[in-house]
Amino acid sequence: MSDCERGQLPPLLGQLFADGGQGRSIAVELPPGDLVWPDPDYSQFSLDHLPAFWLSDEAVSADLWVRLRAEHEHSGLWPVLLEDSVQPWSAGQIAPDAAAEIDNYCADAFMAEVWSDWVERARADQLDLLAPYGPQCPG
Repeated sequence: MSDCERGQLPPLLGQLFADGGQGRSIAVELPPGDLVWPDPDYSQFSLDHLPAFWLSDEAVSADLWVRLRAEHEHSGLWPVLLEDSVQPWSAGQIAPDAAAEIDNYCADAFMAEVWSDWVERARADQLDLLAPYGPQCPG
């Protein structure tokens, strides 16, 4: 796909970046959703008064997740799986760290722990929500 065929980053998503998303684009249509702003009473750090992330209203398919991941090079956005019963992400109960802190975290370990906790609490009829991965965390 040429840059001419790519769509500009929607203004809503541009708010995630200090420069307004200048030069970023996305060719994937996003489902309904909205920006999530850190709760000022919860957040340890104030990072330029930017929203923390965009959150879809509903879970997305594995196919869309893969397509969004492939768009990172152009959009600067990373798809992330959030499980709202563990932490009320949608309420802004998040504490974003500076980008320089990223190496202090192990995303694989965190995801495996959350995945395992969810599987333990899930009803049998909820396990199909993990398709195509199943009860073992995909990493």
